[in-house]
Amino acid sequence: MFDEYFNPPTIVVSPVQEAAAPRAEVSADSHVSISISHDASATRIPSSQAQEHSPIISQANVAYKNMTIYQMDVKTAFLNGKLKEEVYVSQPEGFVDQDNPSHVYKLKNALYGLKQASRAWYDMLSSFLISQQLSKGAVDLTLFTRHAGNDLLLVQIYVDDIIFASTNTAMCDEFANQMTNKFKMLMMGQMLFFLGLQISQSPRGIFINQSKYAYEIVKKYGLSSTDSVDTPMIENKKLDEDLQGRPVDATLYRGMIGSSMYLTASRPGLSYDACLCARYQAKPTEKHLQAIKRIF
Repeated sequence: MFDEYFNPPTIVVSPVQEAAAPRAEVSADSHVSISISHDASATRIPSSQAQEHSPIISQANVAYKNMTIYQMDVKTAFLNGKLKEEVYVSQPEGFVDQDNPSHVYKLKNALYGLKQASRAWYDMLSSFLISQQLSKGAVDLTLFTRHAGNDLLLVQIYVDDIIFASTNTAMCDEFANQMTNKFKMLMMGQMLFFLGLQISQSPRGIFINQSKYAYEIVKKYGLSSTDSVDTPMIENKKLDEDLQGRPVDATLYRGMIGSSMYLTASRPGLSYDACLCARYQAKPTEKHLQAIKRIF
């Protein structure tokens, strides 16, 4: 990924093909029209969400270059997206045209809750960034870069959250002004909290942790008063299927697995232990429950 920062590939943005399926019949009682093209086109795009570890990788490069990361948020982002498909909605309650109560509206812009909304917003934002001389990553489609001589601007998007950094603060100011002129923005200053990660920036580097999240899940699962241990798993003890063990609540167990997996963003050393416990989600027993509790 770092190679992209120094030698950004040429990205060709191809227009999306228009829907070719016949128009679906829509009644006033239905909320959104459904057609073959309506469903298919909504699922053929990359998510506008950053890959799981992309923000951390970006932060590593930012720390290496001694840059400062800033954060901004786009207000009502999805409402900016332009729809390429024909989508119809029923007249909202309280705003029904009394002369045509059975008519429906054809949407021009995306709405929250619409399955095309995420794609429409990504396309809009991506096209705008490219028009501002930023290059889209070939591997991570949520990473954008701009070069100006020896200076570099990095932009990482996660739906409506945007983090950015540069070797030249003037490039950060220029980018912030460009975004503010195009969208309604909330400027949040230096990045302190992003996707559940608490972030501390200093001349010594960038430090991330999930202490707030860790405290919340320990409290959620009633483990606040338990004693601490030195290792997340007992050494030389095999965790197996345990066919004769006493069954436990599978939903609770799966929830604890998911919570522990989310912690691996800042504690990658927990990955093996959490994944090992995850093998037994179908029929967890007391033995498995004690193993996942030990991770907490």
